[in-house]
Amino acid sequence: MSHRSKLIWRCRRGMKEMDILFEKFMSNSYDNLSKGEQVLFEEFLNETDSDINDWILDRAIPGNSDYIPFVNYLKTCL
Repeated sequence: MSHRSKLIWRCRRGMKEMDILFEKFMSNSYDNLSKGEQVLFEEFLNETDSDINDWILDRAIPGNSDYIPFVNYLKTCL
């Protein structure tokens, strides 16, 4: 299985809404990220569904400010 395939699998979450958002991100934006941004996105995927959902719905701000660009992009996919 390729690295990209594994990453797409990791984008499958417990919430259908997040599955759709991450699928769109992988299709439209992931390949345009720098290598460093791709690594950061992979770290972002280690966060819990509830935290990511809270960030997208503006209920909380990520503790890691480097995640904010991903959160802002995901909001545009809503």
